[in-house]
Amino acid sequence: MASNTNEVAVDMTPFFVLYKNGTINRLRPADNAPLSDDPQAPVRSKDVVVHPETGVSVRIFLPKITDPKQKIPVVIYIHGGAFCMGSARSSTFHSFISSVVEKANFIAVSVDYRLAPENPFDTTYDDSWAAFQWIISHANGKGPDSWLNDHADFAKLFIGGESAGANIANDVVVRAGVTDLDSKIKILGLYLVHPYFGIENDQLYKALNPTRNGGCFEDPRVNPLIDPRLKLMACKKALFFVAEKDPLKEGAMNYYEGLKKSEWNGEIEVMETKGEGHCFHFFNPKSEKAAELVNKLVDFLKQEYQQIKLVPPSNDPKTGVQSKDVTILPQKNVSARLYLPKISRKNQKIPLLFYIHGGGFCTQSAFSSMYDSYLHKLTSEANVIIVSIDYRLAPEHLIPACYDDSWAVLNWAAQGTEPWLKIHANFARVFLAGDSAGANIAHNLMVRASEESHFVASLVGMALIDPYFGNGKPDSLWTYLCPKSNGINDSRFNPAAHRSMLSELKCSKVLVCTAGKDFLRDRAWTYYETLKKSGWKGQLGIKEIEGEGHVFHLFNQTSEKAKA
Repeated sequence: MASNTNEVAVDMTPFFVLYKNGTINRLRPADNAPLSDDPQAPVRSKDVVVHPETGVSVRIFLPKITDPKQKIPVVIYIHGGAFCMGSARSSTFHSFISSVVEKANFIAVSVDYRLAPENPFDTTYDDSWAAFQWIISHANGKGPDSWLNDHADFAKLFIGGESAGANIANDVVVRAGVTDLDSKIKILGLYLVHPYFGIENDQLYKALNPTRNGGCFEDPRVNPLIDPRLKLMACKKALFFVAEKDPLKEGAMNYYEGLKKSEWNGEIEVMETKGEGHCFHFFNPKSEKAAELVNKLVDFLKQEYQQIKLVPPSNDPKTGVQSKDVTILPQKNVSARLYLPKISRKNQKIPLLFYIHGGGFCTQSAFSSMYDSYLHKLTSEANVIIVSIDYRLAPEHLIPACYDDSWAVLNWAAQGTEPWLKIHANFARVFLAGDSAGANIAHNLMVRASEESHFVASLVGMALIDPYFGNGKPDSLWTYLCPKSNGINDSRFNPAAHRSMLSELKCSKVLVCTAGKDFLRDRAWTYYETLKKSGWKGQLGIKEIEGEGHVFHLFNQTSEKAKA
């Protein structure tokens, strides 16, 4: 006799009820958000079937494109829903991703995998991996989707999701780490929003895995700390979002702490939202805390890869600051942008500052709108001449090209033939400064200059803003850009391991700046403490800005904290 449709086999309220005849009642059915194909809309969207035989599909989101040849980063999003609910087409996820795409100016690809329990639990992972492979098949511009072919930059790829989707995204990045990916593909970051990494006595996991022996913590996908592949995870940065009242917080923090101590050599950061529960941002998307979560995610994406808008030199009538570009090494395309403040008298001599931009040695420019705006302000307020160095970028030009190019600019300036420098630069008052990787370069220039007698008397000090230095273990970015060095004992990357070298710095002042939520904060403090104990005789200071992240002052230059 056939089972009655009302006879319950598995009751997993509030997720689903499975009846003995095989039918399923999902207690939170997904709705379908409409697509937009208006080229004038802030974000366009479309659905594409990835595998017709399984029905796996993706929803692709494209921001407004102004340049037909424009290439922009890609963010892959895997939705949550306890492995058994939700859809890439639902209005909740559609609205969230559209907001991120518009703010970050990225392409987003939202994965629509087959759901449990009518499909085996493993299917959610396998479908997402298959969708990932379909997405990266466009890296050579010959995939089946024109949006990805024409506009996706797969050297700047991010993966993440929320809840169960965050767990699946983590598995994708782990699997990618042991897969021979095309050299054009670089996974820069993993973001995990209120991720599921197991809870004690997880009845849902047991219901979705009725034939599996052991609990959720014995599954390396749910508990990746037991996965031997974890150390090879294919991204260099991970951002965790947790909520104070989320029942999944404990599992997320256990993984966060374990990942910090693991052999994986990436950077890791966590943001906790006080007073909120699991995926609160979906239930109250217009709240201030929801906006903070979205903005933090966008900052994570954009700080790692900023859309670089180059601007020409200009004269500011309000401040009187002038700027111009100078080519230093034509054969290597090494140049600089010079900034001159308003001069009050004809032959006035003022200090000279060499500034080196950040960007992980591989992105950004002295001519970007962000740095141009920042250095215009600094020139006016500090009343200094600034030489902003535009060095060759990696990986096209591996380390030490950035150091050699910057050193060449210092030597060019020391000749004193450039008119602005010849007339107005006080070569007895020379400073070096930079942020992130640029701070690393500035430090290494100071080390080299300390060994060159013609520079010693003129170099007064340096300012290192959110500096990028080693912390005693290999670093994936450094190893990739400097393949002959793991960085641990390399004085360029890890100066704290060379205290005697620090003691020989010839400048009289060093200022280290860092931010409370900067993933490089500990490295900045280690450099500061090591220099303080090295025997160096100069004036040393450190300034930390609470509640802010890496180089925040560049992204919000008018804020009070940035001014500080």
